[in-house]
Amino acid sequence: MDRQKKLIPIDEEPAQARPKALPAPFSAMPAVKTRYKLLISDLDNTLLDEEKKACETDLKAIKRLVEAGFIFTFATGRGPGATARLHKQLGANAPAIIFNGARIVDFENGGKVIFSKVMERGAAIRALEYASELNTTVMAFEGENCMASKHDKWVDFYERSTTASCLVVGDLVKYVSSLPSGMELTKMIFFSEPGDRDGIIRKLQDGFPEFTSVATTPCYSEMLPLGVSKGFALTKLAKYLGLETDEIVAVGDAPNDIEMMEVAGLGAAVMNADDVVKASADIIVGPVGQGGIAELISIAFGI
Repeated sequence: MDRQKKLIPIDEEPAQARPKALPAPFSAMPAVKTRYKLLISDLDNTLLDEEKKACETDLKAIKRLVEAGFIFTFATGRGPGATARLHKQLGANAPAIIFNGARIVDFENGGKVIFSKVMERGAAIRALEYASELNTTVMAFEGENCMASKHDKWVDFYERSTTASCLVVGDLVKYVSSLPSGMELTKMIFFSEPGDRDGIIRKLQDGFPEFTSVATTPCYSEMLPLGVSKGFALTKLAKYLGLETDEIVAVGDAPNDIEMMEVAGLGAAVMNADDVVKASADIIVGPVGQGGIAELISIAFGI
């Protein structure tokens, strides 16, 4: 991978200062000799299978990793409501990147927001209006809420996939326009059949250069604040934890994971990843649900 790739600078809220004394296990060096200290994984189709479950082999490996004094967390497009429970279930012991990099949350500290970036409202409303020209369903996210104009197959699919509940508001453009000042959108999802996704991404990128648009699943095209990505958020998280980015291992499966993989010292892709993701990886491990994360932990951390 090209380690010289530059991240797009953005005007963001400053990350909160790193604690003066990090809690265990961050305060002690791991006994195993490796230059890596943190593993960050994408969730859906990387760590979680189609049933949204992690395999026992991977869960046991993550537990060994944390018990050995290393750090584990995840980066996802999901919001806080859909990830707080997973943070505990997966055994994560550091703040998580959510909303595809638009927010970093410390779930172990009452959901404290370490970093956040939102969308400019006027441009966001124009993007919502554009969804009708694309003849697609769009979902908007603000704080803990996800909103859509109506409950259709795509909203149902999202709710079943994430266990989140979507607020059906009727006229989404009108609803977002009426939100009080300070309640701004964090991201949008434009849904489509897999064969239409890349075309929608190109249209969003060409029509709305003031935002970042990226493919996140075969059916999701996501629009984010300009410059926001999992990779950018990972640099913020590394600084917060007092780590160098080359001390991080990152693993994913979709195009929105590539920048995170490039920022990390070791970028891995699961076998079921998109071809473009595998081409960007330093290493390819087993597919989701078949111990690929455990394999990566063994290779990178020696446990």
